Amino acid sequence: MKVKKLYIFSRFFPLIFVSIISTNLDASPTVGVFKLESKNITEQTTVTISNAIFNFVKELKKYDIIDMRSTPVSETDARQRFDYVFAGKVTGLENGIQLELMLKNASDDITRRISKIYQSVNLILLDSRVLVSDIFDKSVNLSEAYNSEDITSNDNNNEEVGEVKNIDILSGSWQGEEGIERVEIMRGGRGIALLSSGITILLQIKVNDGYLTINQSGKPSSRQFINLPDEIAKKAAETGKTPSWKFLVSANNKILVGEKIDIEIVYHGSNLVSVNEVIKKVRWVKN
Repeated sequence: MKVKKLYIFSRFFPLIFVSIISTNLDASPTVGVFKLESKNITEQTTVTISNAIFNFVKELKKYDIIDMRSTPVSETDARQRFDYVFAGKVTGLENGIQLELMLKNASDDITRRISKIYQSVNLILLDSRVLVSDIFDKSVNLSEAYNSEDITSNDNNNEEVGEVKNIDILSGSWQGEEGIERVEIMRGGRGIALLSSGITILLQIKVNDGYLTINQSGKPSSRQFINLPDEIAKKAAETGKTPSWKFLVSANNKILVGEKIDIEIVYHGSNLVSVNEVIKKVRWVKN
């Protein structure tokens, strides 16, 4: 009886072994999708972009997609665990939002990269499916399809700046930010900004811990969101979110260098999806 059992096992073992080999050969390549790094961008904005990109990656049926977005990418470890490593970075810049995507092939150590600058989160969401498709499609020449600009810090942003001591010495007319024609800083901590849309907003100006802080007074107007459809602009204004600025000043009190917390509206059709805060580098020059 024992001999019979051994015979049966030896007869079927090759079939099991062949089946295991066949299963492994048929397995889809694995892709580890890692955390999207961010800089000068709010966590909410990063999550919105990350979710959109991940959903488009999941549409690729040729691959077994593994969600590793709770983990920062560690290339050495990741390449041992996955056939492909997918990661990226989103950075808030003075002239927009830079999205960088990377796909590393563990077998040949070749890395495909895409880098592109967008003017809004909505444009990133609209373009993400194409970016994902192109980075996985080896027939697409990324160096031709995506002419990455050399993103280096502008020398004009490297002035020697220091703490703000007094508001009154900064009174006058200032320019330098896209979307704003002119800012008037007045004595006593008041100010106005004339937007490119033609409307004027009131500003509250203070000195806090050596920084010049500027906040919009009152409620936002739908005309502040002139680039949005009317219905979305109205909903955006109803949220009550307004921009703010934080500056240091040059030694001659002629240049303000700092950052702006701007408002990014994400919408789909007539639905307002989210209202995000985006940090941008800004530079104002006194007229």
